[in-house]
Amino acid sequence: MRRSKQQTAETRQQIIEAASALFRERGIEGVSVAEIMEEAGLTHGGFYKHFDSKEALLNEAAIAAFNESMCAWEATLANPENASQSVASLIDQYLSESHADDITHGCPVVALGSEISRRTSDLKHSFAAGIKGMIDVFEQQLKNEGIAESQNFAVVIVANLVGTMMLARCADNDKTKAYYLKTSNEMLHHLLSSCAEKGQKIGEDEWS
Repeated sequence: MRRSKQQTAETRQQIIEAASALFRERGIEGVSVAEIMEEAGLTHGGFYKHFDSKEALLNEAAIAAFNESMCAWEATLANPENASQSVASLIDQYLSESHADDITHGCPVVALGSEISRRTSDLKHSFAAGIKGMIDVFEQQLKNEGIAESQNFAVVIVANLVGTMMLARCADNDKTKAYYLKTSNEMLHHLLSSCAEKGQKIGEDEWS
């Protein structure tokens, strides 16, 4: 029986979602095509009807992972309770223990960033676009809150968030993990308040 275009598209999306979760959980080399297809509830033989290679799937899975993160951020920003403190709310969400524990559905930069430098230029491009999307969200919210040098401050925040989450996930006990998350959160909140009150400059505009 011939499958419809909609069924084909739905099956392809199943594979992408399964891959997006497994790549973040186990790493790029830690999961095979067969395991991805099994997770998606499909047979191994059907993979190449949808993707030319594992690398092609990895690119789509990375885009899906960034989209998943953006949807979570949009939900936070849509909450009326966070309207006056949108940047602080995003920081709190990212540096939460629940995010640290949820590798499978967490930030793709933390889960896969160290492996991307050794991959193809197409994948690097997708990751670069995803990271810029994260920075753009913070930049816009900082502008909305009247923070000076919003673009540069956004870069500082995203770099700090990603670095802190990597440290937290490498911690060998819950106390150390919580300390990293709490300390970074408090320092970012302090810097945010300082910049809002004093109009402190973060640096010159270097974004292109």
